[in-house]
Amino acid sequence: MNNPNLTYRFLFWTFIPSYLLGTLYFLLVRESASFAHSPYALILLIVYMWIPASVVLFLSRHQLRKSLSRYGVRFNPNLHWLGAWLYPLAITLLTIVICLLFGWGTLDLDLNAYLQNLSPQLNHDQLTSIRQALNQLGTTTYLLLLILQAFIAGATINALAAFGEELGWRGLLYYQLRHMGFWKANLLIGLIWGLWHAPVIAAGYNFPQHPYSGIFLMTMATVVLSPLIGHIRQRSGSVIAAAIFHGVFNAMANLSILLIADISNLYRSPLGLAGIIGMLMLIAVSYVLLGLGRSPTTPAQQ
Repeated sequence: MNNPNLTYRFLFWTFIPSYLLGTLYFLLVRESASFAHSPYALILLIVYMWIPASVVLFLSRHQLRKSLSRYGVRFNPNLHWLGAWLYPLAITLLTIVICLLFGWGTLDLDLNAYLQNLSPQLNHDQLTSIRQALNQLGTTTYLLLLILQAFIAGATINALAAFGEELGWRGLLYYQLRHMGFWKANLLIGLIWGLWHAPVIAAGYNFPQHPYSGIFLMTMATVVLSPLIGHIRQRSGSVIAAAIFHGVFNAMANLSILLIADISNLYRSPLGLAGIIGMLMLIAVSYVLLGLGRSPTTPAQQ
C-alpha cells in the first residue's frame, strides 16, 4: 500500500546528504582539477551512489521493519535479465550511429583523439604501451574486448555500485509510485534521478566542458532512460536486474566517447543528445515489439 510519508522521508534523507557530499566534491574539484582523477574522488563518488540504498536500509530496519523483497531484492534470473546487457549496448551503438548521421564529430577508429586527451593523466611509457596494444590487437579486436569487459564489469563491480542507487530509484520509489502507472511513475523517477546528480554534474562529471548545461542534459537523459530500466525492473521482477542494466550502461558509456572525436560530450555521450535520441528510438521499438509500458505489474514484479 502506498505511503506518501515514506516517499517524502526517503527523498529528504537522500537529497540532503547527497547534496552536501556533492557540494564537497564540487569544492574539491574546483580547488584542484586533478582531484577528479584521484582515488579519493572515486571513493567519494561511490559513497555518493550508495546514499539512496543506505537510506532505504535505514528506513527498512528502523522504521518500516519490512522485507527488502518488496523492493525487488530478489536474485531470480530469467530471460528478461538479458535486456540488462542488451539495452545498454544498443544505446551505445545507436549513439555512435546517430552522431555520424547528424555529422556530430568524426569517427576515430585509431583512437588518436582519445589518447591525446589521456596524455595529461598518463606518462609516456603508459601511452606507448596502449598504442602498442592497439597495433597488435587491431581496433576491432580491442573494441570487442572493451565491450566484453563492459559486460563483465557491468554485471559485477559496476552493478554493486549501481545497486546503491537502484535500491532507491527502482526499489523503494518504484514500489511507492507504481500506483501512478508505468509511464508517470518512471518519468517522475527519472526526473528525481537526474536532479539528484546535479552537484556532481556541476563539478564537471560526465560533461567536464559544459557542467551547467550538463545538468539539464543529464536530467533529460535520465527521464528518457528511466522507462527502459523500469521495463527491465518490471519484467524481471528484480531490482538486481536494474542494477546490472545501470552498471553495464556506465561501463559501456565510454565506447562512443572513444570512437567519436571533434565534438563535446553534450553530443557524443550516451547521456548526450545522440544518446537521448537513441533511447527514444529504443522506447518506440520496445513499445511496439515488447509491450514496454503496457504490461500489468504482477505481485511477483513488485
